[in-house]
Amino acid sequence: MKIRLVLLSADLLARLCEDPTAALRSIATVAPANIEWLKMVAVMSRDFYQRIGAQPPWTGYLALNEESNEVVGTCGFKGNPNPGGEVGIAYGTFKAFESCGVATAMARQLTALARRELVVRRVIAHTLPERTASCRVLEKSGYKFVGEVIDPEDGKVWRWEYQGT
Repeated sequence: MKIRLVLLSADLLARLCEDPTAALRSIATVAPANIEWLKMVAVMSRDFYQRIGAQPPWTGYLALNEESNEVVGTCGFKGNPNPGGEVGIAYGTFKAFESCGVATAMARQLTALARRELVVRRVIAHTLPERTASCRVLEKSGYKFVGEVIDPEDGKVWRWEYQGT
């Protein structure tokens, strides 16, 4: 499935927190079964990005199916690049779109976006500390497992670094 990413501006994020259906009316469609999940992610994202002071493009994105213009998931950066030029990515797909290549497409597009920015020296991702579908997504996207670390937000995780595809 081909996807395109739509930046979650502060305005769009605020509107998604209130009424996802109305917020998306002129942008995309979202299945009724996914509205509450999208609203929850919007609230968490808004609060997180405000707390850390993230600025575009280092915020979140909606992933839209290019053919149907339906929201199939969300993704984004885990904040602005740190002083060493490292930035993290994260992604999630609606259940109905798992195993359709959506997560891999999101990971690849976020990585490409980050690598275009001169301040970025390294793109990373974290997964649960076990073999999951996300591990395969990252491997297909050019990431290599580098070890277990403690993330301040997520606790014990596996760290992955982009090495190229």
